[in-house]
Amino acid sequence: QRSVYAVLLVHRHAHPHVLLLKRSASALSNEFRLPGGRVRPGEDAVDGLQRKLTRRLVPDGAVEADAAPNWDVVELLGVWHRTTFDGDAPLYPYLPAHCTKPREACRVYLVALPERCFRARDH
Repeated sequence: QRSVYAVLLVHRHAHPHVLLLKRSASALSNEFRLPGGRVRPGEDAVDGLQRKLTRRLVPDGAVEADAAPNWDVVELLGVWHRTTFDGDAPLYPYLPAHCTKPREACRVYLVALPERCFRARDH
């Protein structure tokens, strides 16, 4: 199983900001995560990441109107491995010696956004 995630980096007012997604719709939840998910079998990792970003971050109807952003995948930051199928199992930044084939490989990419791509609410 392969997964891809994006570190979305935007420079606003000459300061870098990392954009995260809120994990739950609950106002009481303070869990955030990187956007991304599983890659389809036979799909390239970068293409899968661009598909996931478009599906989760672009408003409905914008894809058909050709208003979807061109995601600038800059570089691969790292590959993390999960040794079991348990979703809560830890991710390792290396392949442990006791594991010959990881159950999941998570690739993390840097995606640069233009300064005027998204508008966030101020709290």
